[in-house]
Amino acid sequence: TSRLIGRSSLDGCSQTVTMPIAVVEEDAMKKMAEVRSVLQVMNVAIAVLLCSVQFGNAFAQVPDGQKSDHPIANDTRKYICPPCGCDSDGKIFNQPGKCPDCGMELVDKSNVLNVAIVVWDGVELLDFAGPGEVFAAARSDDGRSFQVFTVAASKQPIVSQGFLSINPQYAIDDCPPVDIMVLPGGGTSNVTGDEKLMAWVKKQTASSQITLSVCTGAFVLAENGSLNDLDATTWHGAVDRLRQQFPNVRVHADRRFIDNGRIITSAGVSAGIDSSLHVVSKLFGEESAVNTARYMEYNWQKK
Repeated sequence: TSRLIGRSSLDGCSQTVTMPIAVVEEDAMKKMAEVRSVLQVMNVAIAVLLCSVQFGNAFAQVPDGQKSDHPIANDTRKYICPPCGCDSDGKIFNQPGKCPDCGMELVDKSNVLNVAIVVWDGVELLDFAGPGEVFAAARSDDGRSFQVFTVAASKQPIVSQGFLSINPQYAIDDCPPVDIMVLPGGGTSNVTGDEKLMAWVKKQTASSQITLSVCTGAFVLAENGSLNDLDATTWHGAVDRLRQQFPNVRVHADRRFIDNGRIITSAGVSAGIDSSLHVVSKLFGEESAVNTARYMEYNWQKK
């Protein structure tokens, strides 16, 4: 059995074209199957779109005093990429996951404190390496930790004690937010003589949780007025000079470190390890500081 399909013209002659019914039905079934496939794809796309809208609504603002029913919308934690030099340094994310730039796992911002160790040409090696070791090793029982990095006026290499070349991880222009700032000693005139660097240090001293000076790093704080009317100490060989240059500072020669709350000054060199352990104890508890000192095989002097 055949069915008339249409007419065609070949060489100017009109001709009737016929095709078996079975072939026509088979072709129609194929087209219907194609239509069903397209409809299925459209249904999936619509379902995905609806889920996205529903998920997005979870993060819509809700009236004051009320909470969204969506658990993620009520998660007020913020997440950061551990400072690594990528473009996401300093960015804050609203959800956990991977850093879009470096691929590192984002961490709860409240669980990590940024420790900025300021370095410059002539900086005393142990003044910054000691605190760096302490903060890098310290952990609290509930998972809190420190992220330690170096920062300088620029990213140009600097030299410590005439033999160690250091590449600062950050310059003051791109430094991540600072929770704890460490000011070592040695060659501090390279800091006090740099107006831009001194302005940055003064700003961080005012905004950071804790500023810790080691050795003659106290002169940097005294120069910008941060030690006025406070008790302070420094390297034993610089005590008299600190007293003479800054009469508004109450200088002590017999203290390993002095805690004024947000500003802590230390005596020379190894005393920076003791004051850093004190900061760990202050923030994470004494047990964390004791464990850190034990890891370092260091005899912590608590006063």
